[in-house]
Amino acid sequence: MRKLELSPFVHKVKGQRNWVLCDLLEGRFFQVSPDGDLEMLKKQLLEMKLVFETGGMIPFKYESSMDLYKKGIRIRELQVRVTGNCDLDCAECGSLCFCFKSSGEISDETLSFIFEQFKYIPLDQVSIIGGNPMLKFDAIEKIRENLAAEDFKIMFKGSLDKNEKKILDDLGIKISDFPYQYKEIEEKEMQVDGFSFFFNQEFNPCWGRKIAVDIDGAIKPCLWSSDILGNIQKDNLKKMINLGDFNPYWELTKDKFKECRICEYRYVCPDCRVAAFKETGDINAKTLPCRYRPQEGKWKM
Repeated sequence: MRKLELSPFVHKVKGQRNWVLCDLLEGRFFQVSPDGDLEMLKKQLLEMKLVFETGGMIPFKYESSMDLYKKGIRIRELQVRVTGNCDLDCAECGSLCFCFKSSGEISDETLSFIFEQFKYIPLDQVSIIGGNPMLKFDAIEKIRENLAAEDFKIMFKGSLDKNEKKILDDLGIKISDFPYQYKEIEEKEMQVDGFSFFFNQEFNPCWGRKIAVDIDGAIKPCLWSSDILGNIQKDNLKKMINLGDFNPYWELTKDKFKECRICEYRYVCPDCRVAAFKETGDINAKTLPCRYRPQEGKWKM
């Protein structure tokens, strides 16, 4: 057999015991154990087209440029909580990364400061959260009209009638009724794509290049964090970004966590720093709840 080279779209990530091949073209990954049959492994990898035979040619490597984020002020996501008021009684209310109730709603003045500042900050996605965001529909319309982003979504657990769904659809706003980011980490939850694979090497999977603004204008790393970094009515976001005020949160990659950095899945799994801190009191703790044991190379049953 001639020399084997990884496909240009496949990247290897080493863990303490095993390693994974991440196929960024097909969106799949393949775990490899050093205890396996080497010849059988080579055959499987060839059949899966994760490697190919070469006579010495070194293939190019597929990479997704992060320069828009590393060298600029581009924001991956803006979270805006438009109201804490809610007329629903969802069982999940107050649970981590679900909607949460509190008194008050965002003011037109606070919205105007958001719109003014994001005239000069490129933005990928806007997420609208409550309380029940539909109780503050005028704010939803203003956000959609005044912010330029590729995607808009609203977190809503209640029932919408056909007319409400059509209005949101006409506005180009997607509806999400699942927990915002928080989820158990199981093998079936693992996802791999070119963007997230490289993004997660530079930034935190959840907090990376994210800014949240609460109903009182408080600027946070995410709406569920208790950390307040400033206020949209008093602080200049562009200046904060350039000075690195968000970096301690954005750059909390899994390479910096004691247990995660020895895990071969660290670039393809989700994260929730709020959950980790809430359970352990340590912002650098292992992602919770995680069902994988990197020391053993096995998933918990």
